[in-house]
Amino acid sequence: MKRFIPSVILILLLSGTGFGLDEPAQIEDGIYQELYPSGKLRRRLTYQHNQLNGPFQSFDEEGHLMAEGYYQKDILVDKAVAYFPNGKKQAVIHYKEGILNGDVKTYYPSGE
Repeated sequence: MKRFIPSVILILLLSGTGFGLDEPAQIEDGIYQELYPSGKLRRRLTYQHNQLNGPFQSFDEEGHLMAEGYYQKDILVDKAVAYFPNGKKQAVIHYKEGILNGDVKTYYPSGE
């Protein structure tokens, strides 16, 4: 039996704008990086024409990759992946035009 992860938590975890953080004021093109107070990278977002457009990554305070995915014109597309601190996949969520598309596959910390 797979470990149950509430979809609301996963959606927040996998969204580039999750974690209750404000978006940068204006970024036309380029990569936006937000840091923890410690100076370590918290998240990396790609912008084009002032919209999320490209890969995103979120990290915990120890520098472990927590989530990654891809935006196209401010909309999650394809799939987003959440990770355990040990680097193994926690969940894979498929999106089509920003809407969940298919099953959410979850894993145990062992990777199974």
